[in-house]
Amino acid sequence: MKWFILAFMTMFTFVIQAKVVQNTVASETETWKVITVDWPPYTTEGAADQGAAAKAFAEVMATVGVKIEYLFLPWTRGIKESQKKEFVGLYPVWDGNNFAGRKNSQLLFSSPIVFVHHKSKQYKWKTLNDFKGLSVGVVDGYGYPADILDFGRRGVYSLNVVGTDEQNLRMLNFKRIDVTVADLFNARYLTEIRFPELRENLVIDPKIYKKAGLYISLKNDSKYPERIAKIGMALKNLPMQARVDELLAETFPKTSQPETKNLAKPSKNP
Repeated sequence: MKWFILAFMTMFTFVIQAKVVQNTVASETETWKVITVDWPPYTTEGAADQGAAAKAFAEVMATVGVKIEYLFLPWTRGIKESQKKEFVGLYPVWDGNNFAGRKNSQLLFSSPIVFVHHKSKQYKWKTLNDFKGLSVGVVDGYGYPADILDFGRRGVYSLNVVGTDEQNLRMLNFKRIDVTVADLFNARYLTEIRFPELRENLVIDPKIYKKAGLYISLKNDSKYPERIAKIGMALKNLPMQARVDELLAETFPKTSQPETKNLAKPSKNP
């Protein structure tokens, strides 16, 4: 009888301990719902890995028990929807994106900003002043380096504002604008992979104008410090820039892979 009671108590204790461990693990796992945009190859709607930056951020945050769930929306709509309570953040955003009631995280990775033009026209430039009198394509709501937008507002050149990068590239293809501002890898993906017909007429200037930082825009509420701390710990566990670079290298042939080293630190104007 004593043996039976002892066995029962041992089993009962084991079950209780297992339940405690299970609950502890569950409490250490949380889900962040994040709004993103189709901006390949960084965030790619319909792709199995959802894009290089989407996959990298999910992997980074998984090291601290955070699961990332993405919802793809058009950019301007995504900005509005991200204000809703159920969404933790909007990702990725450039330095220039500072939304009311939100605050950007620490630097996650960097984006090489370039200019694209039609092959029938060649532009030699050192500063933005060299684009004087031209029409320059930008996307509504993008957080471009401030000087790019400022030069347009001051009339140095005119800004052609549209809804997507694709629209600007197609307008450039038909010579309706002179130059468009783009991320190097996004421009390459759109002209080499998604819309290869554009590659025949468009040229991506190899000179990088600036390396712009990319972040996740978080709600500036009581949970912001905790979330920032988790992102900081996660970045120590898995450096994100290196992971993004690895995934980008898988997207494009190695023979044509542009230089991506040291993109973690946004640069000043050349």
